[in-house]
Amino acid sequence: MFFAVVAASNVVSASSVTDSAAVAKVDSTALSDADWHWTDLGDGAHAGWAQIRLFNSVQTISIVKYPIRKFRTSLSHNPGREASATDSLALRCGAKMAINGSYFNVKALTPTTFFSCGHKIVGKTSPNELFRVNGLMALKGRNGRKIDIMYCDTARYEFYSKHYYSAIAAGPLLLKDGVVQSFRHDKSFNDKRHPRSVVGVTDRSRHNKGGQFCYFIVVDGRFPGQGEGMTVRELALMSRYLGLSHSLNLDGGGSSTLWSADTGVINHPYDNHRFDHEGCRVVPNIVSATAR
Repeated sequence: MFFAVVAASNVVSASSVTDSAAVAKVDSTALSDADWHWTDLGDGAHAGWAQIRLFNSVQTISIVKYPIRKFRTSLSHNPGREASATDSLALRCGAKMAINGSYFNVKALTPTTFFSCGHKIVGKTSPNELFRVNGLMALKGRNGRKIDIMYCDTARYEFYSKHYYSAIAAGPLLLKDGVVQSFRHDKSFNDKRHPRSVVGVTDRSRHNKGGQFCYFIVVDGRFPGQGEGMTVRELALMSRYLGLSHSLNLDGGGSSTLWSADTGVINHPYDNHRFDHEGCRVVPNIVSATAR
């Protein structure tokens, strides 16, 4: 459960705890009981979407989930003229499923966050991104056999590049060990509802049926009554309700795109301002998975 704090006294009242727990239970139940439309992608992977009422708003949520041990997870770097829409980049690299990557310069189409590919640093986080970029997705080995999602230390770029085959910074970090992290109040980014993209993993515990899973999640936004988007905190809570142990916010807004080879674009990208599957934005990097 999460707790409502009475700011004036800095004391949590019994009624506040009860109310917060009740709200959390309602939202968690709504997510699990939603009318999910699932497509079997093979080898234990699935793609699905649902439109539900969550956090007192209408949300359209799209998910791809797959067992990490059965797929090769990759980060794709395609700057400048090599950039394209998420679905096009995914097809280019033979991916089975993909989600857009991290923040970038929309004119130069180059990353504005730390990015390492093949043990080579191709981007570092610019100072004006540090208000939101505090997390890292890092892949061990060329086959992405291990996915770490953690806090990113700007003094350890060389370490990440050396010890991980590829890594990309984004943020904010949403969940760490299943715990919702703290977020600064920011009316334009954290506290306002936007389209959002998330990458997350379940616990590595052997009791987790089917092994550890990776989730690609997109929440549609800016479509009143159809997909209203989430705040960063709502996104973190949703990640926890879905059973993730670690999750990271990626680039959102018009960049948010979720795709699989079997379904095509699953969500409703906002870049064309229409609630359809055509408004994909050109991006320079994606997170993808292919069959091993």
